Amino acid sequence: MLGLKDISVSFLTGQPVWVVLGGLALLGLTGLLYWQTNPPLSLRLRIVLGAIRVIAVLTLIAALSEPVIGYARHFERPRRTTILIDRSASMGRLENGLTRAARVDSLLNTDAIRALSASSEITPRYFASGVGERPEGLDQNQTALGSVLQELNQQELARPADYWLLLSDGNSNSGPHPVEVAAGLKTPIIAVGVALSGASADLALDAVDFNAIAFVGCPTELKVKLRWSGAQPGPVSAKLLDSNRVVADNRLQIDQESGLAEVSLRYVPTRPGQVLLNVKIDPLTGETDTHNNARTISVKVLKSRVAVLLACESPDYEVGFLNRFLSQSDRYEINLVVLGSRAGNMAGRFPDQQTELNRYDLVILYDLTPNRLENLHELLRSYLAERGGGLWVFMGHRFASGETPARAGELLPFYPSSRADIVYTPFHGAPVEGQLFHPTVRLGDSRADIRQIWAGLPPFRMIVPCDQTAPGAIVLVTASGTADIDDGLPILGYRRLGPGKIMAAAAAPLWTLGFETLSYGGDREAYAKVVEGTVTWLTVQDDFDPIRVAPEQAVYRRGEPVRFDGYAYDPGYRPIPGVTGTVTLSPSGGGDALETDLLEADEGKLRGEFDNVRPGEYTYQAELMREDQLIKTSQGRLLVESFTAEEYDQQGDPTTLASIAAATGGDYHDFRDFVNAVSALDTRAVTVTEEREIVLWGKLWLLLVFIGTLAIEWGLRKFNHLL
Repeated sequence: MLGLKDISVSFLTGQPVWVVLGGLALLGLTGLLYWQTNPPLSLRLRIVLGAIRVIAVLTLIAALSEPVIGYARHFERPRRTTILIDRSASMGRLENGLTRAARVDSLLNTDAIRALSASSEITPRYFASGVGERPEGLDQNQTALGSVLQELNQQELARPADYWLLLSDGNSNSGPHPVEVAAGLKTPIIAVGVALSGASADLALDAVDFNAIAFVGCPTELKVKLRWSGAQPGPVSAKLLDSNRVVADNRLQIDQESGLAEVSLRYVPTRPGQVLLNVKIDPLTGETDTHNNARTISVKVLKSRVAVLLACESPDYEVGFLNRFLSQSDRYEINLVVLGSRAGNMAGRFPDQQTELNRYDLVILYDLTPNRLENLHELLRSYLAERGGGLWVFMGHRFASGETPARAGELLPFYPSSRADIVYTPFHGAPVEGQLFHPTVRLGDSRADIRQIWAGLPPFRMIVPCDQTAPGAIVLVTASGTADIDDGLPILGYRRLGPGKIMAAAAAPLWTLGFETLSYGGDREAYAKVVEGTVTWLTVQDDFDPIRVAPEQAVYRRGEPVRFDGYAYDPGYRPIPGVTGTVTLSPSGGGDALETDLLEADEGKLRGEFDNVRPGEYTYQAELMREDQLIKTSQGRLLVESFTAEEYDQQGDPTTLASIAAATGGDYHDFRDFVNAVSALDTRAVTVTEEREIVLWGKLWLLLVFIGTLAIEWGLRKFNHLL
């Protein structure tokens, strides 16, 4: 009946016998009460009163018995298939006279899809930067396939599909890596690649590795990474341009149809300031899409070398690698002092005068005891707060040998609250999601690349567990991947002290990033990026001004929102209330200017954003106001590149699609095998069993029935003079 089966009644009470006996006793008492009445009543009225009392007693028994009615319902439903259709800009690429989007449309009009629709419930979903029921409104300038899979999974939590049919070229240039997301999904994905491999010649500028800080007159090297397919043998030229003037060039001989290569460009800056440089590579013969043949980078050129003081109590491999790395660069002037009793001929002393310490741009303290940090507290605090210097503290077994003094803790972003037992165990560092583009953390060009590189680094093997985090401190990297310590313990992080910046490292070794990888054909790239990124961030003083406005980055791709961050603090770095601001963007070649307001995002922090800025070079002027008084103006320039992330790489990525399908237990097919891919789907109806329980106890209606029947009985008894 109605598909209901296995109907049952159970009782939750712990004393069912006493409830039944008590109920029977009350029912018997009801019979005796109305067998005869005084004054006598008619049989009909006695039956009515008795029935009312019986209803009240049965209601009481039901409440005390806590009855639960259970049943099962069996039915069949059709299979559910969600079709994920890629509508990003790369789907507009023309291949053999047909765009990828048109190829998808033709696939969706095949007999295989019509047959699937007849036996399954099909739901189309369109995606690019996000996912929606219609393609209109999607930001086609980027593909965030990982985010799309996460979002769709959340949307289908209450009513999950049995399959996801993914039609895409496989490109994903934003958000989390789709294969990592797919590993946590329960819905099988049948992925269909719609890009033609080797359809046309293409040469792409894959990445540019460079130092964001350079020095006038000192050569700096840029590594241009290239990727090509469908190429004819021949030379390719890479050029570096400053204001349309070639300042460096190099050539690469291509002798394979497809491949990867790296070209080095040596550049000697001639003027200080923020410099926009263009990296360009010549197109291949027959190459039609050259959007990915150029890139603009921003370099901060400084006037002098960075003075670094490296102090330790006992040098080891970490100190040796760090000292050698900095000494071999012509960007740094390093002074190593060993403070321990066994320093030998490396013995030195830490500056004891403020003027002597202030000549250094950066102070690196390697594994000093807490007591020594305590003794240096006033000197370092003045160096940070007044000179605006940079401090990098490495924690080790000496640091953990005693309790961290309160004053020493004031100089650190995090520290142990008591004497810490060092934990020796292999573990990896996991960058904090909101800090992926901090110079210390940024080991790749995209969020996915940064996460992947950090996950593949040689493991750390020691950590000083820090359970205290200073107010305002920012954690950049946390511990991950071991049961011996808690995930989330800070490894790298920073805080500010006035205009000064303090970086702390609670894990070791760091030097293995530049050594272990050499044993299996790698290089020191990761180590160099971590060290140079940290040193650069600690020593560049552009962001020391407590009142300032600056763009989030100097070079944007078309379609990216152009964001500006504003800061308003007093000399003591306390937020200034009531500050407002505006930013004006003016095209360098003339044209209408754009203006936006800087809105308060947090205490002392403001943010402004421009959407859909046309490609080109812009100058900006920002103003901060308080009580109709101008308190700060900032000027500068930025570039919006003419190509988007979608135009940068349009080759298609069948490997990623295959990996996504494999991670979910699905399968991958080329679009030529689309009919077989759809025909292989299981379209048999799914038998569903729903088990339900109805709990009567505790319901309001039981209480109302019990009170109502007793009230009616009382009224009738009083009317008939039984009370």
